[in-house]
Amino acid sequence: MTDIDIHWAANKGDMEKIEEALDKSPMLIDEPNKVGMTPLHIACERGKEHVANFLLERGANVNATDEKRRIPLHYACISGHRRIVELLLNNDADYDAKDKDGKCALHHALEWERTEIVEVLISRGVNINLYDKDGKTPLHYASIWGNSDIMDLFISKGAYINMQDKEGRTPLHYTAWEGNKQATALLVSRGANVNMKDDLGFTPKQLALRVGHSKMVEILKGTGAGEYLKKRHH
Repeated sequence: MTDIDIHWAANKGDMEKIEEALDKSPMLIDEPNKVGMTPLHIACERGKEHVANFLLERGANVNATDEKRRIPLHYACISGHRRIVELLLNNDADYDAKDKDGKCALHHALEWERTEIVEVLISRGVNINLYDKDGKTPLHYASIWGNSDIMDLFISKGAYINMQDKEGRTPLHYTAWEGNKQATALLVSRGANVNMKDDLGFTPKQLALRVGHSKMVEILKGTGAGEYLKKRHH
């Protein structure tokens, strides 16, 4: 078999051909394809847990990077394969490793709305204040997504609630911009600074008004937050 064949076999989950290839040439275990992905990268992206487990048992590099500087864990998070995420973490995957865009595993799980994987990563002690190339932390991502339960979890774990990204925007700017009342109420109730300005000079309230979310004003004043927090728990 050639080095290309083992990547094809990993993609298909063909254990017989993978074993045959590695028996003939053990060095193929971490062989990169044209975009730098190893067989383990591919198995994790495609959800082939049995292949991933076998490759790890044979000594595959759990933290190998491809051309995007992504490790197999990043692909498992993107594709939503929780069991593979757990397998990789149990084999010492670097959960805080960043790719070329500065995104760690938690950023990817949030971007693709993989709630179960976010919870797994948090339980393993990931750094929840890492920021990507745009200065966005996981709390920024959760705020854009509008998942108030995940946001509350992050805040309880010590997320920086007033962290500004490279545009000067805090998580509150994004919930206000998106018109997400419950997420905004949560941030206000947890002490988010309602007067912080972004690089264009806009506060969260001004951003909300700019895009037509006039009902956000009471929440941002703090007077209407309780109503939406109650709704969140019903």
